[in-house]
Amino acid sequence: MSTREQSVHTPIRAADYVGQAEQSSPLPRDWSRAELPDTWPDRQRGGRPLSLRQVIRHAMSTRRQRVALPEDLPGREHIPKYVLQEFHGVPNGNYSNCITRGYVTGFEISMLGEMRRVRRMLVQHLGDCQRVIDVGCGSARNAAAVLDAGVPEVWGLDVSPYMLRHAANDHNGLRLMQGLAEDIPSPGQYFDGASLVFVLHEMPTRSVTRALGELARVLCAGGKVVVAEPSPLQMQLSGWQLWRRYGWRGVYFRWLMRSVHEPFLKVWHRMDFAAEARRRGFEVLEEHCAVPVRSWVLRRL
Repeated sequence: MSTREQSVHTPIRAADYVGQAEQSSPLPRDWSRAELPDTWPDRQRGGRPLSLRQVIRHAMSTRRQRVALPEDLPGREHIPKYVLQEFHGVPNGNYSNCITRGYVTGFEISMLGEMRRVRRMLVQHLGDCQRVIDVGCGSARNAAAVLDAGVPEVWGLDVSPYMLRHAANDHNGLRLMQGLAEDIPSPGQYFDGASLVFVLHEMPTRSVTRALGELARVLCAGGKVVVAEPSPLQMQLSGWQLWRRYGWRGVYFRWLMRSVHEPFLKVWHRMDFAAEARRRGFEVLEEHCAVPVRSWVLRRL
């Protein structure tokens, strides 16, 4: 394997920085040229990937199967078991060459433009930062919005190499690395801003608390964190109540939340996130709850 190939395929771990005080920054990887192995949705009958009809049928089914990872997938040994679920009913989750691209587009459409509002919020609160990390970046549209706002150094972190490759090919200027919210491969106090958009509700509670601890570690004093997650109102209010407050969009987002597979969502909504953030060394500057997004702005003490 060539040196370049090693740099593409080898993930960085937080443990790599132990005893390396001279390391002043994380090390990005060039994911744009990564050759990633096919998974089962990529190779169906005749070697063709799943059709749109098959994807929709799979997503609407109540039967779920564990995500199957190829033996030679980059970073496979560091991907925890809770990640290996078909979130939202996506065949093989975020691990395929063909389905992940369609999911990125489909998610934007399904949110009816709400993600543009979230990105404006990110820019509003993080636009004056110097170094921002978007945790669970996916295809990195949120990170790209922050970069386009003039932040000099923006990083995207995701556990899926398939998503990181989309991010690298779609957006120039981003620095990308493979890793988990609860194990960020970065030196301490490196960033002054962070974002997590629709990430924490897909994690078990113990991982959420660890992620807050990691954010406290990698952020400098005064650093800001913007968190956006699905609102609990879609679960708490009836269809009629949502119609009265939010019109047809409220009813739609109630249906959407109840239709997709979210194994940790109910536990997430029971968690007092603001209280946990305070215990981990953050001040809660803002909290806003509407349909379909609930958001927090935190500051590292």
